[in-house]
Amino acid sequence: MSHDLIPAHVRVPPAAHYYEPAPFIIFHGKGKNTQRFIFRDQKLSEFENEKLTRLEAELIKFKIDPYALHPNWMRNDVLRFCYGTGWKTRVAREGLAKYIAWHRTLMPNGYLSLFPKIEHLFKSGCLYIHGRDVHFRPIIVINFNRFDFKKYSVQDYIYMIAFTLSYMIENMLLPGRVENWVVISDFEKHGFGDLSLSAIKQVMNVLTENFRCRLGVNYVVNPSKAVYYMWTCLKPFLDDVLIEKIKIINKSAPDELLTHCNPYQVEEKYGGKAPNINVYWPPHMPAAPYSLDGTLMPIIEESKNKSFESQILPQSDSEPQYHRRSISINEKMQPSESGVSENSEGKKKKKSRRIVQKETAQIKDLDQEEKILENHIITKEQEEEENYKEYKSKEKQDKIERKKLREQRKEIRKKEREPKKHQNIENANDATPSKDTDIIKDSEDDLAINGGLDDSPIGFQRVSQGISVESDKQDIGCGMCSGFPTISIGGKKCSIF
Repeated sequence: MSHDLIPAHVRVPPAAHYYEPAPFIIFHGKGKNTQRFIFRDQKLSEFENEKLTRLEAELIKFKIDPYALHPNWMRNDVLRFCYGTGWKTRVAREGLAKYIAWHRTLMPNGYLSLFPKIEHLFKSGCLYIHGRDVHFRPIIVINFNRFDFKKYSVQDYIYMIAFTLSYMIENMLLPGRVENWVVISDFEKHGFGDLSLSAIKQVMNVLTENFRCRLGVNYVVNPSKAVYYMWTCLKPFLDDVLIEKIKIINKSAPDELLTHCNPYQVEEKYGGKAPNINVYWPPHMPAAPYSLDGTLMPIIEESKNKSFESQILPQSDSEPQYHRRSISINEKMQPSESGVSENSEGKKKKKSRRIVQKETAQIKDLDQEEKILENHIITKEQEEEENYKEYKSKEKQDKIERKKLREQRKEIRKKEREPKKHQNIENANDATPSKDTDIIKDSEDDLAINGGLDDSPIGFQRVSQGISVESDKQDIGCGMCSGFPTISIGGKKCSIF
């Protein structure tokens, strides 16, 4: 069964073992904005080491052992959960615990045990694998319009996604060199109207939560007008990392795909030269080179019970015949026995040396450019930090000066108010006696009309310096009648009423 599920042409091609990924493919960015595509056998930055050490301490504290589930995992594989959770240690620990529980629940007997449950789903072509790009990354095609949630359950499609991605990780990737895949998401000019959004979300969560940092790039083609308009509106508010990985293109053929794919590795409907397929399992790997020159390789017919290395092309008469014989480890083969002359062998060695030197020089140039770029970014950040500090100190000084000015203005206003206040008090004191004497005179005139001052029950007495008023008033009413003579009204005395 395993041979039928994993044919030889699906496995990692021998050329991938000699492939050295470029520095920008391995890692680029700085701090929390970094992106890493290759994790295994790579030197980590100080920031990555610090975050990974914290996560390991959390895993020991909560007794979570990811290596029990995946014995072939290395320390750097756990780092994927730091990247996938935004460098939040607690969230990374919880995500790793959920992944272990999900994997043990969904695939207790391994991913191959899921194939009988989902074999019929591959016939619809909603998900299949076709070709590789120049970095030997497998290409996955997802046709959203072919998901039928009325006929099949969400769990069936989750089984399908889990099987396909686990299948690729185990058989089609090469740790340290090829650790990602490329996705073509085809909407076939349909929106989400015919699909269940909640179901699609559940299926996509399987990708994001359990297969972290595996996506190289996702080309969304043939979107509906609503989907494309929604993307153009949301794009300015999205993270640069997400925008770099997800590219929505309002046509069927993504031009950028062919900048890192041989056209014979891509189907015609997506702008390539490979014929469109209608049988979607097992994964289809065209017999074409992975470089961008576009030349076809002769088709290799696969036969059962043969390894990939044994399926070589028949030799022509013009090619040199190679003699095979068993030799010991210490024995040296003569050049004449191999069918290759010493001169041709020396030329090949020189040519290979030149190629290696050229590639190493290119890698060094890339390293130097990356270092220069990092230094430029560091200096720029330092300048921005210094400018920010200067701005803050200047703002603080301005606040202090404004506070001093406010206090000075308050003091000036206070001083200006004091003489006015004293003057108002003096004017009020001068005006009070004249007012009292006028009131008393008016009262005397009124009483004189009613029978004279001597017959008044109040008991007014004339004095040489003026008139004094004897007040027998009770404290009733408003208390504003201190300057008026009292008048008895109904047994109560009031100066006004």
